Amino acid sequence: MEFTDFGGDGPALHFAHANAYPPGSYRRMLEPLAAGHHVRCIHWLPLVQPDHHPHFRRWVELIPDLIDFIETECDAPILAGGHSMGATITILAALRRPDLFRALALIDPVMLPLKYVLSLRLTPERWRSRIPIIRKALNRPNHWETRQAAFDFHRRARVFRRMDDETLWDYIKAGTQESAGGGYKLSFPREWEARIYGTCPWIWPALKRCRIPMLAVRGEHSDTVSRESWQSWQRLHPDARFLEVPDAGHLVPMERPDIVSAAVTDFFATV
Repeated sequence: MEFTDFGGDGPALHFAHANAYPPGSYRRMLEPLAAGHHVRCIHWLPLVQPDHHPHFRRWVELIPDLIDFIETECDAPILAGGHSMGATITILAALRRPDLFRALALIDPVMLPLKYVLSLRLTPERWRSRIPIIRKALNRPNHWETRQAAFDFHRRARVFRRMDDETLWDYIKAGTQESAGGGYKLSFPREWEARIYGTCPWIWPALKRCRIPMLAVRGEHSDTVSRESWQSWQRLHPDARFLEVPDAGHLVPMERPDIVSAAVTDFFATV
């Protein structure tokens, strides 16, 4: 099992990374957590088997990797966090094996409306590349001559506008690797990114049944956890702790790493 170890002493803390954002992207959020926890992040399948994407059908296929990691590398029950896809898979894993989880810090999980999820499932696979978010992933550049060129490209992208240069460099270093033909390529292949977008689950039934103590974090301008979803989540889990981070979007753990890290630290200290 491949994973990134951020070190630290104390209770085991696992953090599950998002689609297309390898663990190193979260360095500034996770390093402070290592002051009181042993922080590790498994590498999801796209980082381990970059050519496997045509065979991937459902996000639940990633759950066994997380469960195996906890059982073999950690003293359960553990503290577990996750962002976006990582938060969603953590919810699903906790529902399957609640004995392995002590508390959850769920940062902007993927909470898509049922109509969107159904439309994905009903769209023939050969036509899914027409869906805007999937088309955008498939069309993104996959190679740069230097990491500076990769940084300059991403610095201009709207999605990274709230991320400072230091954190963007963390993403560039984690998200690119040397290419056999020279230059740098994406560590998390764009084909995998598109595949994951095209197989999103409907998380609400699992979230409703999950009874493990949880912290919920949302970026104020998130396009993944809508205002309606945020309010529904609070009605489902009135005993959970909720934090909406101002002036942040879906990439809130990278846009406001200090706020998110402090919130996770404070929450885990109470469970």
